[in-house]
Amino acid sequence: SDSVCVNLKLSSALVLSSIAGTATLTMAWVAQLLFVHNKLGATWTTVLWVSLNFCVATVSLFAGKITSIFGSQKVFWMVIFALPAVYLIVPFASFAVAVCALFIFYMARGMATPVFREQVNSRCSSDVRATVLSIRSLVIRLLFSIVGPAIGWVSVKSNFNYAVLSLGLFFLVGIIISGMFYIKQNNRVL
Repeated sequence: SDSVCVNLKLSSALVLSSIAGTATLTMAWVAQLLFVHNKLGATWTTVLWVSLNFCVATVSLFAGKITSIFGSQKVFWMVIFALPAVYLIVPFASFAVAVCALFIFYMARGMATPVFREQVNSRCSSDVRATVLSIRSLVIRLLFSIVGPAIGWVSVKSNFNYAVLSLGLFFLVGIIISGMFYIKQNNRVL
C-alpha cells in the first residue's frame, strides 16, 4: 500500500527527506541573516547569494554523476552529516570560514534534494507520487513555520550565534532520529 501511515518504508523516507528539506530551507534564511549580522553590503550579499545558488544548481545538475562516482551510501552519509554540521560550525567560525562552510552546505543541499526525493519516489507508485511529494513539501513548510519564528525569538532573546547553534542541535537530533527510523524500516542505508 502507498499510504504514508501504512508503508513505513515510504514514511521513513518522507520524514528524513522532510527534516533535511527543512534544514536546507532554513539555511537559506540563516545565510541571509549571517550576511546582515556581519554587516555585508548589498553588492557582496548579492555576489555570495548568487554564488551559493549557482553552487546548488551545479551540484544538482551533476548529482547523478556524483552519486555514481562516490556511491549512493557515501553520498547519503555525506549529506546527512553535512547539513547539521554546518549549523554547528557557523556560530563558532570567523566570517570567512562560515562562508566556506555555507558553500559545503549548499553543495550538500544540491545533493540532498535529488537524493531524498529519489528515496521517496522509489517507495511509492506513480499514481500517488505527486501527492506524496506535496506532503513532503507541506511538512517542510510546516516545520519551517515553527522553526523560523522560534529561532527568531532565540536570536532576539539571546544572540544570532546561539540561535544558529540551536538550529544545528535541533537538526542533528532530528536527522539522527529520522535516520535511525529510516535505516530500521529499510534494513539498509539506501
